[in-house]
Amino acid sequence: MYVPLRVHSNFSFLDGASHPEELLAACQQHELRAMALTDRRGVHGIIKAALEARRRRMHLIAGAHLDDLSSLSLTLLAQNIAGWKNLCRLLSKRPVIIEGKNQDDALLELIIAHNDGLLLLWEPSRTPRRSLPEELARLLAYFPGRHYCAIGRHALPDQRVHEALSRSLARKFSSPTLAAPRVYYHSPRRRMLHDVLRCIDRGVRLENARDELLPNDTFALPSRAQMRELWCDDIDSVRRTREVAMRCQFDPLALSLPMPDVALESGETPRETLRRKVSLGVSKRYGDAPSERVKQQVEHELALISSLDYEGYFLAMAEIVEFCEREGILCQGRGSAANSVVCFCLGVTAIDPLELGLLFERFLSGARTDPPDIDLDVMHQRREEVIQFIYRRHGGEHAAMLCNIVRFRQKLALREVGKVLGFPADLLGKVGKMIGRGAPVNADLLARVQLDPEARRVKLWLALASQLEGTPRHLSIHPGGFLISREPIRGFVPVQDAAMEGRTIIQWDKYDVEELGLFKVDILGLGALSMLDHALKLLGEQRGEEVGLADLPAEDEATYEMLSKGDSLGVFQLESRAQVAMLPRLKPRCFYDLVIEVSLVRPGPIQGQMVKPYLERRRGLEPVVHAHPSLEEVLGKTLGVPIFQEQVMRVAMVAAGYSAAEADQLRRDLGSWRVSETLRSHRMRLLSGMAERGIGRDFAERICQQLEGFASYGFPESHAASFALIAYATAYLRRHHPAIFACALLRAQPMGFYNANTIIEDGKRRGVRFLPPDVTSSDWDHKILSSRDHPHGEGIRLGLRLVKGALEEEMLRLVAERSRAPFKTIEGVIRRARLGQRSALALARADAFAGLGMERRAASWAARGGLARRDDRLRLLDSPRQTSPQPAQLELFEQIERDIESTSASLRGHPLAPWRARLRKEGILSTADVKREQSHGAKGATLTVAGLVIRRQRPQTAKGVLFITLEDEAGLLDIVVSPEVYEAHRFLIKTHGALAITGTLRRDEARVWLQANMLSALSFSSALPHLKSVDFR
Repeated sequence: MYVPLRVHSNFSFLDGASHPEELLAACQQHELRAMALTDRRGVHGIIKAALEARRRRMHLIAGAHLDDLSSLSLTLLAQNIAGWKNLCRLLSKRPVIIEGKNQDDALLELIIAHNDGLLLLWEPSRTPRRSLPEELARLLAYFPGRHYCAIGRHALPDQRVHEALSRSLARKFSSPTLAAPRVYYHSPRRRMLHDVLRCIDRGVRLENARDELLPNDTFALPSRAQMRELWCDDIDSVRRTREVAMRCQFDPLALSLPMPDVALESGETPRETLRRKVSLGVSKRYGDAPSERVKQQVEHELALISSLDYEGYFLAMAEIVEFCEREGILCQGRGSAANSVVCFCLGVTAIDPLELGLLFERFLSGARTDPPDIDLDVMHQRREEVIQFIYRRHGGEHAAMLCNIVRFRQKLALREVGKVLGFPADLLGKVGKMIGRGAPVNADLLARVQLDPEARRVKLWLALASQLEGTPRHLSIHPGGFLISREPIRGFVPVQDAAMEGRTIIQWDKYDVEELGLFKVDILGLGALSMLDHALKLLGEQRGEEVGLADLPAEDEATYEMLSKGDSLGVFQLESRAQVAMLPRLKPRCFYDLVIEVSLVRPGPIQGQMVKPYLERRRGLEPVVHAHPSLEEVLGKTLGVPIFQEQVMRVAMVAAGYSAAEADQLRRDLGSWRVSETLRSHRMRLLSGMAERGIGRDFAERICQQLEGFASYGFPESHAASFALIAYATAYLRRHHPAIFACALLRAQPMGFYNANTIIEDGKRRGVRFLPPDVTSSDWDHKILSSRDHPHGEGIRLGLRLVKGALEEEMLRLVAERSRAPFKTIEGVIRRARLGQRSALALARADAFAGLGMERRAASWAARGGLARRDDRLRLLDSPRQTSPQPAQLELFEQIERDIESTSASLRGHPLAPWRARLRKEGILSTADVKREQSHGAKGATLTVAGLVIRRQRPQTAKGVLFITLEDEAGLLDIVVSPEVYEAHRFLIKTHGALAITGTLRRDEARVWLQANMLSALSFSSALPHLKSVDFR
């Protein structure tokens, strides 16, 4: 008899304290069969709510709450598709205020213009303006028979007066009354969390927030019994809520969006245009006489694309790729699109699926209910050009980016709740540095920050922070997901301006779009493609001809030999600690080995315990056996061990009786935001299905564990192949062109696992010479010096872009001025290049005036003098060098420190090199000493080593183990920190950039590492520069 019609979930962003799923579950518990979700100014949670409502067989009403009017609180409910479109358009537009009108007038006009198909629930504000009756009369005239007066009884002091006003206006305008309490949480137990959310939103502490908080807990979802008791005097208003619900039959899950418009040749259909483009691509990829196998596959794919009416999607992707080719933007498709010969021939992907035996049906099949998904990687430094092309090509009405829902995670939740409860900021900062991802805030940690775990305030803080985790905080932009359609998108989903200029975003994330089965385009920035583009151009300049990715020699033995030693710093996908450790064990010898390598070190194979069996079988230490004869075809390429995502899907079909559609649903469930819940049902099905076919429990359990890993992150074979292609190219360049490799890697920063100083140190160990940034020689970007240009042979002149604080526009002007005539003095540089104070002093701090014969501190004095005189119009020529104080010579460690502070790198030496003698006296070894010790058979010895922390990693699959990479002047060394040692040294590990570590020397066939026992700060750590480590989870 009762339907909640004004319900706010936590997708009202800091104004609702329950997830949509919790609200629907509470409705079902109260035997309520319908609910309206009416979040504030948005429908961000409507798809997730609709999915949950479908699962519970409940009726969900889609709507939104508008609280921008001075005198009225309005809720709009969509009756049908026309109402939904109007609601979306309304939420997409900002009221335009013109002269003589106010904000209320503008918003009313907007609502009136978009009234069709909407029901209007209105309630006077607590302090209405005198003009309320006139405003209400004007508004309700446009909602004939579609307006209701919403009354909520919340035991407020002015409740009787306010309800009397509402009923008086309702009678005046013949507006039926509704029993419609405002709901902000599913249970009274969430009231405190709602108070906290309001405090966060308003930036106040709880003790000072009385006026900002709701006065009681009657804003929880009421039960049927509570409504009967509270509304015993007006049961008709309660029953009328069901009438409203019956009038709203719009289903958000029935939404669909038409394909984008594409450019067609005169008289051609999309089908004909796609066939023509693919035919041209076949000739380019396979020559003028392609094999029958190629022809048959192309025809098979085109026929399926045509039967599904997907030509527009493929043509839209082809347009983007063609734009990238015209503009010289390196791009490459990845993911399951690499299974398609059509994508290969359109230039969207670079992998020949026939050569690798990739299955097209993994990408597209008649059994799949969702559209294909093409991810296009583009150079990260030029991705914005591609994004703006899409906006220009399709128009702002027809293209918009997906949003990301940014949620409270543990660290942010603890900090924000702590601020609201009045905990000191420095204490919250310490706690934030000490906790790891998902790690409990235990008694030991609290004791370290001098908090009593039994104190009521501390318990409340932890409990509320735990409740807050997972709550939506705000929207951000998806890395590259686009919706494109021939129809205006804002009539389908609300569109709003993003924080970044020139971007618009929809109110749904990728999970919502995928659940609706909508076409989306993903344009993702990839640093490795920027690096490759720089490298290929540098190589082309060296050779005097254009060089492309396909021009690099394939299957180079020396490249594989280098990788087999774990020598892969800066190599795409192969530079992580885990990959470096895996390379010597796997010893890649061909391209497909790299496909395996890229996929093997992922949560899927690791959690499924597939890594060791594969390596043992590869080396002949374990026989290749299959858990069932039917699996030989599925797992033959990977020696009977499932490694790729599609192999697990096919195992489900062959070994557990899944249909193709069920296997595809399993694939979709792996990427679902409700993955933990959906996998439970799959687990039982897999275990029972394999048992029926005589497959051992051990193998079945490992498949289930692998599924859990794939839910975190796992590769399909085609995706791995696309990445392996880039990995091979970068590895080849590292092996055969180290200077070009290092220069391109520096040009592409920031990217990857290592900072600029580590890349430079690695290059120096490989024989690459580096010259510092200097106004007399450097360009904006780093450049290769050929042996003809420099007496000491090929090297790299670091660019002025490395100088922190130097403005690009001014540096480009500096380079242009220098090309006209060399600089003679600092004052001449400042005057001719029109440098501002920021750039001039930044160059001085970076010692970039050294080429003019002036040391950095003297240069700072001269720069200040030059800045003071730069407006003197009479100085037409460079003046003689100005006298300045002559400061004492800096020590080497001070020079290195200043280099790194001003440019993030130093060519004078590693920061630890000047301290090596002192370290030896303290019995602390270098990384080279450690490696010599292990070569002399010192496995198990206790040693102490020191270095800069350049990387910390604590992966989920490592069960709490932390991996640290230390760097000194001799190289890198991995440190393994057990959970116990980590807990004992947590604060030190998180706050110090240089450490001395005592531990036990370990080694295996592939690597050497130190098992940490004790960690300490270096005695001279305050004299070391701060190099930020690159940390991963």
